[in-house]
Amino acid sequence: VDALLSSNDNKDERIKLLEREHRIITQLNTSHRKQLAELESALNHKLARADQLRTSHHEPTKTWANTDLPDDAVQLLKQTDCESGDTHQH
Repeated sequence: VDALLSSNDNKDERIKLLEREHRIITQLNTSHRKQLAELESALNHKLARADQLRTSHHEPTKTWANTDLPDDAVQLLKQTDCESGDTHQH
């Protein structure tokens, strides 16, 4: 009987621990989804602004925006590409 009661107490403690961990994970997931949505929104805004530059009616601006980076600049930025995972060189 004592062993069964002890086992039952351990089960109850484990359930409480799992419930607490579930709440923490749920909060983290909610926070992550919110941050991801904010980042996606910021990215979309910046991409839209970049597209405005690329399609500008002002020819010098349009030429500047559509010119690829020089190879030397690309070489300098490779470290940040590796860290961010972004391989888009433009």
